[in-house]
Amino acid sequence: MLKELTWCEEHNCPIVRLGNAYECVIERVDAHLGGKRVQDIIPASAQTPLTLVFDDGHTLPLLCPDCGKAFHVQAEEEDKVLDDMAGLYVIGVAYVEPGAIEEDSPEMIVLAFGTSPEADPDHPDSIVEELYVHLESARRLTCPGERRAPSRRRTNKRRRD
Repeated sequence: MLKELTWCEEHNCPIVRLGNAYECVIERVDAHLGGKRVQDIIPASAQTPLTLVFDDGHTLPLLCPDCGKAFHVQAEEEDKVLDDMAGLYVIGVAYVEPGAIEEDSPEMIVLAFGTSPEADPDHPDSIVEELYVHLESARRLTCPGERRAPSRRRTNKRRRD
């Protein structure tokens, strides 16, 4: 019974609680980030994880799919993350069930990135990068103008256009 209340039958994925509302994980991420271009990152700090910034101001904190904490990326590797992701568009979002990758792998979300917002995620050559994140990343996704924006106190914010 509980699974029926917290599960999206259409997309076969969890529904997450956001304040007093509930949203399908796939619908939430796709509605906010589908077709959006990665423009920047906010470097990790003690208070915030490494965060992708999209061209319209949306942000997505990168949380490890295994532990739910900040991605395990060293500060010196953050520029490489930006170099790899900058200019790419979110072309697909999928839910990965527990045990789907390895026997003990957790549930997670995978985002597919391509060089064009119109790229077909069902065509393997269209996917340039895939990023696996914890479900909490979807919950902590922020929209432009939302009250809970990531901290931008660090002055070494990186930007690639």
